[in-house]
Amino acid sequence: MRRIIKKSMLFCSLGFLLLNGCSKRGLGFNRIELLNEQDNSNFDKHDGYDKVQTYYDSTLELDEDKVIEIPSDYRLFVLDSLCKDKDDSVTVHELSLISSLEISVTDQDLSWINYCINLRDLKLKYAYRTDVSKYIKELPSLRILTINSCSEVPIELREQDFSFIKNIEVLNIRKNIDIDTDFLKRTKVNTMNIVSTELNRIDYKELVFLKNLIIDKNDVSPYNTAIYFTTDDKNYLESKGVYIETGKKIDEINSRLDVINSMLGINDNDLDLVKYKKIASYVIKKLYYGDVDEELGAKPFYQGGNLYGALEGNGAICGNYAALVEALCLRNNIDAYILSSGKYGRHAWNLVKIANKYYHSDITNVDHFDYLDPKTKKIISSEEYVDKFGISDIDMKFFLFKTGEIKDDIFNYVYLPMNYIKEKNESSVKRLVLNI
Repeated sequence: MRRIIKKSMLFCSLGFLLLNGCSKRGLGFNRIELLNEQDNSNFDKHDGYDKVQTYYDSTLELDEDKVIEIPSDYRLFVLDSLCKDKDDSVTVHELSLISSLEISVTDQDLSWINYCINLRDLKLKYAYRTDVSKYIKELPSLRILTINSCSEVPIELREQDFSFIKNIEVLNIRKNIDIDTDFLKRTKVNTMNIVSTELNRIDYKELVFLKNLIIDKNDVSPYNTAIYFTTDDKNYLESKGVYIETGKKIDEINSRLDVINSMLGINDNDLDLVKYKKIASYVIKKLYYGDVDEELGAKPFYQGGNLYGALEGNGAICGNYAALVEALCLRNNIDAYILSSGKYGRHAWNLVKIANKYYHSDITNVDHFDYLDPKTKKIISSEEYVDKFGISDIDMKFFLFKTGEIKDDIFNYVYLPMNYIKEKNESSVKRLVLNI
């Protein structure tokens, strides 16, 4: 009897999918949809995406007529996907018919989603970090997952939290997502779409298991993307047979960063401190601080990402300084991060790893200092000083410092990057001893 019920439910499920346009999201869909706040355009599918038979199977004891209570935060999303009115009930059978679902994740119970066993396309939008692993156990038909995070704390895409994605083939991510690439290697993912790498720290060279990698194709945030995805990353992955597609602006910015990097005179075997001095010298001489517009605020400095003011503007502010430092450090194998203290003064600077020790680096403030010319005894600008005398080891105390050396609390109350936290205790940055 159960076998007969399952067969009948299968035919009902497929009939429902066909009636609701399965050529787009069901058995024969040919587009990869990306959740994109700024534009809702689709990304073309590339070769290598296999068709997967949708099926009805579960270890759950299912009563197809059983009414499932959907928590208030998710109820409208479910009713909309089923084209039902706000007062309608939702049964197990109806949940099993959902092939595509987009929800804003909250801390309410998500257990109901386990009945969506024909769900192929799931979009999760996070306002803050939520543990979905305690709710979602298995989604056997899921093939496309989109994660869009507006959370300050990264959403960690790791096996203990996302074991239900083992069968996905397409992963779309946006903004603050921390990816466990070792876990992804054990899934069936062959295509990744990344819209804006803002706050993402991905080791792209580990993504050789992919067939397709599409990064900010529509240039949503090219001045952020180019900080992290370098020409070297692209060349390496293409040499391993990965198809790469990026926005044209990203390639242009990367070409300009390559030219800048070649001008620094850095050798691969240089010590970290030597590399950092050359980077800091360039940034100080290249940038000068610009006043923020009273009406527009910082907007003119951040058009398309943090690097904009550093590469295009007539002036730069803290986020632009920090972005250029980070971009050049990463291109020279110096681990670096942008730190921000929006709650405590809206300032940005860097955390950099020099000779296996982490230091704060605030080039913006250094560029504000007046310097004494040791020869003429006159006050000169930071650009003039660096141009004439370079950066000495004594000067480095202004460039690399521990938080206790600066009284302003903005250097103590910041969110530290996930990669840094994994390597060191979160509070240890406050205890670092300057040792140059």
